[in-house]
Amino acid sequence: MHQYFQPLDRIQVLYDYNDFMKEVIHSYKGRGDIKLAQIFAYLLRGHVSYMKSFDAVIALPTSAEKLKTRGFSQMEEILSHLPVTLCHSLTMASRIKQSELTKKERLKQVNPFTVSSQVHGRVLLIDDIYTTGLTVHHAAEILRSQGVHTVEVLALARP
Repeated sequence: MHQYFQPLDRIQVLYDYNDFMKEVIHSYKGRGDIKLAQIFAYLLRGHVSYMKSFDAVIALPTSAEKLKTRGFSQMEEILSHLPVTLCHSLTMASRIKQSELTKKERLKQVNPFTVSSQVHGRVLLIDDIYTTGLTVHHAAEILRSQGVHTVEVLALARP
């Protein structure tokens, strides 16, 4: 990944994406069990002061198409249960579901993010699953092109 993107300043992953976590996240995102957002928020509660230390906290956005089919933005819903102010500076274009692509196919994807409002300083990106890191690297790339100097990531799970 480093040959394609500037490295992220820090990546923090809270849990293994084991069979249990895979099922819980699938119930939340795939089956729309929105009540699970409160459980995920509970798991993140110990990181609130860390989140508040940034100039901007951005839940990786969901494309308008995915928002329409799912009915909610998974990370924004989770973070709505915590005392954290979100910055909505990124928008995401529709794209093929990343879990359906190989790593090679993912790397060929066009950056789906655009900056909708200016953001500066230190930014924390929050995502559910950090797999190859391509999504957060794309987001960081577009933010850095706008002058953001520090990009860190907090993810719920990683395989």
